[in-house]
Amino acid sequence: MKSTDIIGAVSITDVFVGLGGDQPKHGRARAFWREGDNCQAVALNDSKGCWYDHRDNIGGGVLDLIRRVRGGTRADALEWLADLNGVSTDSRPLRDRASIAATGQHRRESAYFASVARIMGEAALESLAPEDPSRAIYTELLAALFTSPLSEYTAWCERQPLFAAALVRAGRSRQRRLQKALATFITSEVEGAA
Repeated sequence: MKSTDIIGAVSITDVFVGLGGDQPKHGRARAFWREGDNCQAVALNDSKGCWYDHRDNIGGGVLDLIRRVRGGTRADALEWLADLNGVSTDSRPLRDRASIAATGQHRRESAYFASVARIMGEAALESLAPEDPSRAIYTELLAALFTSPLSEYTAWCERQPLFAAALVRAGRSRQRRLQKALATFITSEVEGAA
């Protein structure tokens, strides 16, 4: 698949949420990568496919946003975006389960899932003692969400479908208290099952 097709297949808002940002309100959101506290600091324009950070006076297109949040090269950003879209950059379809299930609906659900799963992982790491062996579970979860939210969501759908669906629903609600409460509940259930 051509890079222009990969970039054009997803909105900048979907990329922003897939990277871990909150769902923008009226095209504005918080610069989550720098722990920005102004909920209007970043402007997102889906029709033009661009973003702008008003505090740092920087912006650009989809790949620029990915590089701003994740670092790396444009090629790295394109690979991450291709994974989010469930395609390969070398024109061959991916053969794993994530690519089979990578419909538009599934991609959107994975972004909602990832936003709340990050809250869950971060909250668990904050509450656990540094020597607690279960910290490894949440460290792995956060790493997987960072590298491939679509694949992690697909895996949860297979292993824990009810929890995955609950995280997606909480992500859609955009209610931070509900997301934190659900994340705390699921953390306790996962630890109880281990």
